[in-house]
Amino acid sequence: MLPDEAHKGEGSNQSTRRGILLDDASGDLGNFHGHSKASLREEALSSILKALTVNIEQNFVDRNFVTLVYQCLHCIKKGSPKEMKQAAHIIGLSSMITTSADKVHEAYDYVPTALSQGELKAKFNTLEILGCLAVVTFFGASNSDETEQAMKLLWDFINPDPGHSV
Repeated sequence: MLPDEAHKGEGSNQSTRRGILLDDASGDLGNFHGHSKASLREEALSSILKALTVNIEQNFVDRNFVTLVYQCLHCIKKGSPKEMKQAAHIIGLSSMITTSADKVHEAYDYVPTALSQGELKAKFNTLEILGCLAVVTFFGASNSDETEQAMKLLWDFINPDPGHSV
């Protein structure tokens, strides 16, 4: 075997191993709904976030986009501030990575509603909300009305005073 072939083989094993790790983390993410230990959820979210930032796994995101978004929305609604931050980051990254405009638009349909809930504003870092909403809107809004709706929501987060609503 040539040295280049040996190196090539190692790379594909490494890629396969990363895929297994990502799939394992995704399985953990899908099974933690009722789990009482926030550390397990944070660990699963951290694994996915690391995989999406260190090594972009486009196939993984394309296959699991809807599951990732819905599980992350659940974390945003019910999780700790750290889980909420990680989940928002994963939604934003996934929206940028996936090749399916339809899937991102579906995420756009749900993300603004979930992020606009009043009790989240007190628990959640506003910057994370703005970043997630901006990315999902950029990649998922399909017309000017949707963009306008998201911009209004962004404005309401920046300036929560009802007298200054747009």
